[in-house]
Amino acid sequence: MEQSGSTNSDVPAPRESPDRPHSAPRQQSTGKSLGPSRRETLASLRCHNPSSKGQGTSFIKPVIASDRLERLSVCGEDDPSVRWTGAFASCGGRGATQSSTIVYEIEPGGRLGWHTDATVETQYILSGKGELRMKSGVYALGSGSVFVIPTDVRHDLANVGQETLRAVAFFAAAMFTQKFDDLMLPPRTHILGTPNRSG
Repeated sequence: MEQSGSTNSDVPAPRESPDRPHSAPRQQSTGKSLGPSRRETLASLRCHNPSSKGQGTSFIKPVIASDRLERLSVCGEDDPSVRWTGAFASCGGRGATQSSTIVYEIEPGGRLGWHTDATVETQYILSGKGELRMKSGVYALGSGSVFVIPTDVRHDLANVGQETLRAVAFFAAAMFTQKFDDLMLPPRTHILGTPNRSG
């Protein structure tokens, strides 16, 4: 279910870290990525690294072109309505020290799948029409809607409109996990989360 790798040279190359080396090829002259490693997408959504190195110093680029981030297609093994695409725009060790950000899309008729997050989550709906489903009820969402989900509160988000639902999810931790009711593909697990997590 992976999408083909991007060759966009406008996205900076991910920084290598001692605990998780990055295997994507790089251009020698600019240090920009030629494409992401497909292996990194198997256990987690891709996390963008907005840092850039130069003359012995490094800095964080404050703007990320989220429309250029490679998306990972995720689906439920047993439920065809669980299907979405997403990418980490930031997370621990990749541009953030106390938060993570995911950009994602759900096509009409699709949903995220029931899950809990191991940290507080705030979402902003960019476009589309959706329903936030929780034990406490079902809440209509549309362009401009913002909602907050406390830690470990089970929830789902479905696209109930005729256009792609696009959203940004902000998490109050640089490293976290999400536990889904459905087995998620790839990599056939109930646990997804930031690329920098262990387990």
